[in-house]
Amino acid sequence: MPSPVRLAVFDSEDEAETSVAKGLAGSLTNDSAASAVCRWCLGTLCVIAMSVSGYLAWTAFQASEVFGCTGDIFDCGHVLSSAWSKWFMVPVSVPAFALYSSLLAMLFFVGPSTPGSLRKLAWQGLTIGGIAAALAAIWFIGLQVFVIKHLCPYCLVAHSCGLIFAATVLWNQPLERLVMMRSATLGILATSVLVVGQLLTPAPQTFIVEEFPSSPDTSEIVDMADSGDLFAAPGADLFAAPGQEVFAAPGTDVFAAPGEEVFAAPDVSS
Repeated sequence: MPSPVRLAVFDSEDEAETSVAKGLAGSLTNDSAASAVCRWCLGTLCVIAMSVSGYLAWTAFQASEVFGCTGDIFDCGHVLSSAWSKWFMVPVSVPAFALYSSLLAMLFFVGPSTPGSLRKLAWQGLTIGGIAAALAAIWFIGLQVFVIKHLCPYCLVAHSCGLIFAATVLWNQPLERLVMMRSATLGILATSVLVVGQLLTPAPQTFIVEEFPSSPDTSEIVDMADSGDLFAAPGADLFAAPGQEVFAAPGTDVFAAPGEEVFAAPDVSS
């Protein structure tokens, strides 16, 4: 036998509106408002990660070097110019900046003065964004350690903020288990879109940049000049006047008259 349908009858319109508001916030626990300390901690993490992401995005669009990040292991230029620094030809710092900006805005709606229905949506957004930020942090840290084999300190700061943010949100989570699992699933899907987009992005064209000193080293030139034989004046015999024998008059035998035997009459006595 089917169970009977129960209809709720309200005596006034105010009572009906109150019941609807309770239903929308029914997936929240009794203590759903984030404390001031929690909001300030989450906000600080968002501001740090957003500032770092914004700076990296600016350097990517300006094609400039990252300040104070050159070395054998900690080399931001090597990391940010790799094939994993883009998502469909867009620097990954751009969606990171958008993510942390959105999370910072949501924090204004988890306070005690926010209505329960709006506070629930804000907590869901924080859960989705926190899970996505944490998984993206794990993904990029793994790429730097095992694939690129170089580390970017700026990136590690932003990734650390994402991991701490996710842990703080989950620790102070007021949503019911089912709602939290749905939000976490959406965060996993968002990270999957990031990973797939990077796998489909073609590798950027890379170049080898060699730097040379602005002025040559003149130490060797000075040393060679000190030896005295490099710029020494030529010897005195180079421009000496030719010897007297060059323009000497020819000997007297050159124009001598031929001997008498040249014009002698032939001997015909035989």
